[in-house]
Amino acid sequence: MKRIIYLSSATKFMSDFELHNLLKIARDNNKIKNITGLLLYIDGDFIQIIEGDEFEINNLYSNIQFDNRHKNIICVSDQKIAKRQFPDWTMGFNATSYKILNRNPSYADFNSEALFKFNDKTASIFIETFLNSHKNFIDY
Repeated sequence: MKRIIYLSSATKFMSDFELHNLLKIARDNNKIKNITGLLLYIDGDFIQIIEGDEFEINNLYSNIQFDNRHKNIICVSDQKIAKRQFPDWTMGFNATSYKILNRNPSYADFNSEALFKFNDKTASIFIETFLNSHKNFIDY
């Protein structure tokens, strides 16, 4: 099993509608391929954690690198893992503010409590750094 964590910038700011569609497609595809993970989007920036079978993760990450909705893709962690951190999330998601989660049912399986109980130190550092770098945009 493998986990990749990457950062990227959107080529344009994404609307709630575009994010909702992205999330639906990702969840459907990830469910079929048994991929789990997390996607955070704040002010045009992404951090994503994907985990699952090594072949599937490598294939997904390769597709992400050629996705024209991203630029400046930086892989910050690529490692084998013994177990999943997000076994129940085909793609946990947050955009801009936790308040949005209460208004949009497609984001309902994501919650801040689960995010901050993340037990992988490498991932925790990158998530915390990402959130802190966007502190002005996040309302916990």
